[in-house]
Amino acid sequence: MIAVDKAAFEDMNRKIDLLMKGNEVNDFERPMNVEQAAQFLSISRRTLYEYMNKRNLPFHKMGSATRFFRSELINWLKES
Repeated sequence: MIAVDKAAFEDMNRKIDLLMKGNEVNDFERPMNVEQAAQFLSISRRTLYEYMNKRNLPFHKMGSATRFFRSELINWLKES
């Protein structure tokens, strides 16, 4: 059995899901940090944290780091 850390396992599962849906796996799905996600959404970091606290913005904790995926943020924007 090979030991894989949780963040790598979740990233691998996300890529497999994309492939199963017929999507390509590329840098588009590279995790973004808080600053990058705020810039991507054209909002301040403070507003981003407010959305996170309300639990209506998709994010992932990878150890102590908070990460975002473009596809999830795009879906969130579409649903908002």
